[in-house]
Amino acid sequence: MRHLGYIILTAVLVVCFLIGSVGVFLQDDISAAGFAYICASLLTGAIVVTYLIASKTCDPFSPMMVVLYSVMIGSVLRAPYIVLYNDTSNAARFIMFGYTFDDIYPLLLITPIGISALIIGYACASGLNMGRRTLSRMPYILLEYRLIVAALVISIASLMGLILYAQAHGINISTNIASLSAKRAQAFEGSGGVVYGAGWQLFLARLSIAPFVLTIVLLASKSIRPRISYYFIVVISGFTAIFIPYLSSSRTDYVQIAIIVMGSLYYANKIKMKWLLVGLIAVTLSFSALGNLRSANQNVAKSYSNVMDSFLGSGNGLDSYRTPLIAVLSEDRIDMQFGATLAGTFSFLIPRAVWPEKPNPALGPWVKQSIFNQQVRNNGWPPGIIAEGWINARYLGVISIPFFYGIFLRIYYNSFRPFLSKSVTLSVIYCSALLPLAFSGVSYNVALGINQAVFALVPMLILVLAGSLGAGVKGDPVLQNRFVRDAPKAKQLTAHRN
Repeated sequence: MRHLGYIILTAVLVVCFLIGSVGVFLQDDISAAGFAYICASLLTGAIVVTYLIASKTCDPFSPMMVVLYSVMIGSVLRAPYIVLYNDTSNAARFIMFGYTFDDIYPLLLITPIGISALIIGYACASGLNMGRRTLSRMPYILLEYRLIVAALVISIASLMGLILYAQAHGINISTNIASLSAKRAQAFEGSGGVVYGAGWQLFLARLSIAPFVLTIVLLASKSIRPRISYYFIVVISGFTAIFIPYLSSSRTDYVQIAIIVMGSLYYANKIKMKWLLVGLIAVTLSFSALGNLRSANQNVAKSYSNVMDSFLGSGNGLDSYRTPLIAVLSEDRIDMQFGATLAGTFSFLIPRAVWPEKPNPALGPWVKQSIFNQQVRNNGWPPGIIAEGWINARYLGVISIPFFYGIFLRIYYNSFRPFLSKSVTLSVIYCSALLPLAFSGVSYNVALGINQAVFALVPMLILVLAGSLGAGVKGDPVLQNRFVRDAPKAKQLTAHRN
């Protein structure tokens, strides 16, 4: 498996080289700034791949590997796509938004500089961890009846959340199903604008992801015996977990579910690399299809004519074009924020109905309105961690914010790493926050990534703790995995591999 990982990483470097070679061959047909943009994008990807190969890290679900996915989408693959198709693709023109490669040329290097700072921070924290002792003391035995009851309660509560969300937005299920997928808004007085999502109803509906993925992983890893009650939980929670992202047009939720399931089964040695690749392709196609549907339903300016437009022209990933563009435009249009963009990191603790003016953890709407002078309609345009650093403190921010965030990602990974191949429960918990922290935090902005991670972790922790309440044994889960104790009036199940 490790050798296959090295082969894949080496193949990525070869792809970067080939794309660069094609760029050299076509340099007479593109501007010098366009060619420089391709080179900077490929350099960003090469830096990440070189670190992964040098560190002999081939875990496909490590934070740095997820960062590589983000860089591949937003930089390595998107750069030649934009250069070659900006005259014919609406999606490519939408990303450029009327600007040229000459406009971003002065600050092209902040993307490779910022990603280098992130990697240095990640490497410097190789020996650090927090919470490993706490994780080792977590109850490792799940009581079957408690797990079933907790999963059913959460599943029913999330189904009620789905109904309330539909009522809040006047959604009529009897209408055309294809027209239901769209971003929706609710206005709050004093909020200074439109707030998207019907927060608490949406949060309640998304609770279903926890029992859905945990039950699937436990069944697939053979940690529990198949029972009608578990299949009932999968059906009830699965309906809400799959339908609510469709209603709210949240493609990320589908990717989140897939990453949790595939990652947990990978650590349990229940899925092979080839099936991981098949799963990633399936997620990509689904991601693109929902993007097409959302674009059609909302009549947005950009339109997707094929999978490449939807995937590379979506604006997701660490964008090596908009990163320097946002940095260049911000110099004249906004003041340095000096850390103010991080203020929304923990604002989720207070409902917007109580604090209408609380900072939005998502910087996309603010960037679109304040930097691009555009009316905010939906999500806006997230800056990414590197442009966020520039907005806060110019080059000092480009280096410091990614550096410390890299330390944070490594500490998170190190804390779980000893238990990932030994505990299905802990691997599910780890994977629940992986995508928000390593992808959203880097591709969108730091506060949003942390917010999403908390909202993903809390339901999963509640379910696991409720399902294991009273199990009794604490200590090193690696050692305790050898024991499954009997309990009166209830069978116990272990969520750890023998």
